[in-house]
Amino acid sequence: MTYFLGVDLGTSYTAAAISRDGVLELVSLGTRSLEIPSVAFLDPSGAVVVGESAERRGASDPTRLAREFKRRLGDPAPILVSGTPFSAEALMATVLRSVVADVTARQGEPPAHVTLTRPANWGPYKQELFSHVPVLADLGPSSTATEPEAAAVHFASTTRVAAGQSIAVYDLGGGTFDAAVLRKVDDGFTTLGTPEGIEHLGGADFDDAVFEYVRRVLGPAFAQLDPTDPAVRTAAARLRAECVLAKESLSRDTEATIPVALPGLQTEVRLTRQDFEDLVRPALMSTVESLRRTVRSARVPVDEIAATVLAGGSSRIPLVAELITGELQLPVAVGTHPKHTVALGAALLAARDAGRVGVDEPTGRWNPGMIAPVLPSGPVPTVGASSGSVPVGATWETDQKAAASPPSGSTPVGDETAATATGSGLFGMPNQTGVVHEESGRRRRSWLVVGAVAAVAAVLVGALLVTQPWKGTGAAGNPTVGTTTASPGTVATTAASGTTGPTSAGRTTPSASGATSPVSPTTATTSSATTAPSTTDRAGAPTIIPTGANCGTAKLGVLAALQDPAVLQTDGTGEEASVGAMAAGMRDAVQLAVDQFNEVNPGCVVTLAVANTENNAKKSPVAAAQLVKDDAVVGVVTAAFSSDIAPAGPVLEKGGLPFVVTAAKAGGLNGKNWKGFVRVVTDDAGQGTGAGAYVTTTAGAQRVGLVVDGAAYGAAVAGRFRAAVGDRVVLDTTVEDAAAVPAAVAEITGSNLDFLYFAGKPSLGRQLLDALRRAGFDHDVMMAEAVTPPRFVGTADPASVDGTLYSCSCAPMDAVAEFSAAYRARFDTAPTAYAPEAYDATVMLLRGISEGHTTRADLRNYVRSYDAEGITKLLKFDDHGYVVGSPTWIAKIAGGQPVAVGLEQSTG
Repeated sequence: MTYFLGVDLGTSYTAAAISRDGVLELVSLGTRSLEIPSVAFLDPSGAVVVGESAERRGASDPTRLAREFKRRLGDPAPILVSGTPFSAEALMATVLRSVVADVTARQGEPPAHVTLTRPANWGPYKQELFSHVPVLADLGPSSTATEPEAAAVHFASTTRVAAGQSIAVYDLGGGTFDAAVLRKVDDGFTTLGTPEGIEHLGGADFDDAVFEYVRRVLGPAFAQLDPTDPAVRTAAARLRAECVLAKESLSRDTEATIPVALPGLQTEVRLTRQDFEDLVRPALMSTVESLRRTVRSARVPVDEIAATVLAGGSSRIPLVAELITGELQLPVAVGTHPKHTVALGAALLAARDAGRVGVDEPTGRWNPGMIAPVLPSGPVPTVGASSGSVPVGATWETDQKAAASPPSGSTPVGDETAATATGSGLFGMPNQTGVVHEESGRRRRSWLVVGAVAAVAAVLVGALLVTQPWKGTGAAGNPTVGTTTASPGTVATTAASGTTGPTSAGRTTPSASGATSPVSPTTATTSSATTAPSTTDRAGAPTIIPTGANCGTAKLGVLAALQDPAVLQTDGTGEEASVGAMAAGMRDAVQLAVDQFNEVNPGCVVTLAVANTENNAKKSPVAAAQLVKDDAVVGVVTAAFSSDIAPAGPVLEKGGLPFVVTAAKAGGLNGKNWKGFVRVVTDDAGQGTGAGAYVTTTAGAQRVGLVVDGAAYGAAVAGRFRAAVGDRVVLDTTVEDAAAVPAAVAEITGSNLDFLYFAGKPSLGRQLLDALRRAGFDHDVMMAEAVTPPRFVGTADPASVDGTLYSCSCAPMDAVAEFSAAYRARFDTAPTAYAPEAYDATVMLLRGISEGHTTRADLRNYVRSYDAEGITKLLKFDDHGYVVGSPTWIAKIAGGQPVAVGLEQSTG
């Protein structure tokens, strides 16, 4: 009897449902649950196993297990499974083929039509790649739909939704989040406004959080285990599975006990629902804010939204409904099957779409003119049932092979031994956050031809880092595939690819010696405010990428802190912050500059060697040593932080390498006066000088209040601020915690202030600001860098945030608009903080190379004497390598986004 199949090909799990004569039925794909894990295991014989069997076998040999490959869709770097390269599309097709084969065997005939679902926020590029999945799976008639649409369709099949009514969908699955608002129309639903999503946030990340919690509780007993011991690796995989079960049980119970059975370590860890909610609350708040923006974009009043449909397994976390109703005042519809509502809706859509596949839907035939995915070398796996082995069988068609052939002249570089097949998870087992540690959200379009081939696996091997919003950082929505990264002790090398980008970012061009007279407002004794550089000024002048270079080949190193996003560090800012996203953004900015340079300088090809410190002070010297040992590396840009640079600096200095620091802002970092060191940003405390200059000159404030949180970071900034503002500071108080906020608000509102500056951690700054606005304080408030967007904006009351000023050693993106546009075009995401500064650092080294300074000693002397405008500021350094003038950007938050106000810079 004819039936229609809907498949929710999820990041962590895959579910399916069928519709027959209008009756819906969930398909039992697994032996323990209705869904199967979205994982694939490469057998030593070449067979591929998917689902439960793959997960079971992967526990003892995790290097052969691939998981969460949906997150890698659009990533031209192949997913290495025990050294064999696969594309995300090929692995997704492997799972899909298994599901369809399983259902066909159970039903006795193939489905008449299959509908696959995808996130609503995917752009045309990912949609096109996703359309290849049913082709690779050799399906018959098929179509695709968005996950929110499927959820809405299923909801409407169980609850009456009248034509014209609107519903919101909150879809939090295993690896992605989607928010959408849809309106019921005669033949289904239409999407209103702009759907939003967070591609790298979901249940898998919450699993990581629980696992990290257990690891912290166990402390040294856990850390002392031997990660090379197979028994330890297997036991650690079991422990992660127990963490997943504990997380799921807390949706029903108020506490869970996690059994720990590691070699020599037998115990239990108790986790309460409150503990768990504390771990995930910042991430869930980011989803709620995303839903808020989506509703706002739909222009539908909150009281006119009939229901908020919860979809995805992680939406069952009780805190989700609590936050949606409490923060947004939206009604929540709690369905019976939030984990399966998308698959059920897809089955209904399959019945609707049968025979109605449009010209833009998959046709079942590969078009060699399409962008080819990175396909596994050799024959494609033939997939059987989800629990069985899949022998290697059919090969790609001739046109597929042609589309996947490397361009002539491409030269694979790098060392495959540097690759981590399944990521750098604990003890080498796959992290829930990705198969190979790199974010898939940014597509390096200029790599599409090269990236379409299996041979590029040799080019782009390395331990790649997945990053995603975590602990309230929200940076970049989703960092990126930039260059290949290597674990400490290895260096991965990539050849840069060409792309177009900003045509400028400076007003002067250095001479052969690197020195010019910059056009930059300065004063001899005190800081003076300058207006924010316009697009024409700072980002619209002639290109700062030199042309006509003829150096042959050269290589730059990148010392990058590409870490597991669950690992947090402070870096002197007084707050925990996930730095993986920022490091990846800086690294990608380096890649962008090198790509642009190579495109216009065919006679001088620059490659990159990326050494990964993992944001670990013990590993950073090892990574630095690898760059030193590579004789071809003539200079280094650091995409790392002070805790990394301090131990790595002596190694780089001894090796004679110039190293340009982009975001390590600890005061006195170059206390040993390394001759190769230059830093393109002012130190943490230096922004106090710039902020003070703005307050006294541009703002003209006469009665200034200063609030400090008492931590070292805030105290250092406040010290410079006091010195710059002098006796205009009429209120100087300390607020150490939330309990002190009410008293501080009373003191501030009673002091007749016309300006307030806060130096401290974001959470406290947020509470103080909200309380001040509620109390009617309507004067200017400026926050120190630690509260810059998105960490501050995303967690505060929008009404209280707009209009707030902040000081930062980093440039707001509207001040470097052309760079930001080029970065978005290159990586399909917004730049992170300090990416423009990393771009400036790279251009400085590239200029030196283009002028013939191709030895370490020559390039070191060049950068120390550099004096020219970059895209962010004048770059000129003192005897210790610090950028002169304490350059500090002042920005204002408008509509939740930073807008540049001015750049404060003084001489000396």
